[in-house]
Amino acid sequence: EEAEEERDDVAQLKRDVQQLKEEAEEDRDDAAEMKRGAKELKEEAEQDREDAVELKRHAQELKEETEDDRDEAANLKREAKELRDEAEEETEEAARLKSEARDFKEEAAEEQGRIPS
Repeated sequence: EEAEEERDDVAQLKRDVQQLKEEAEEDRDDAAEMKRGAKELKEEAEQDREDAVELKRHAQELKEETEDDRDEAANLKREAKELRDEAEEETEEAARLKSEARDFKEEAAEEQGRIPS
């Protein structure tokens, strides 16, 4: 009877050992999966950092381009005002010349009227 209990105990111990081996194998598999997952997360984090640096650089470029565009718009606005001022002066000059031409024409007509043909 004692031998049978010992055989049962030994059989139970073998089953326990087998179960522990299976659990250990599952734990190793889980650990390997977690290690792979951690590596993937680390790679994704590195990629995210690189993307963030690239986005920051691009944002700086856009900011500089925007500043350049603002400066150019201010220059164009200033040039447009200068051109409007010049056009206004030229219009005034043209009106003055037209008036002088009319006066000259009238004087010429008066002179011609005084000269007998």
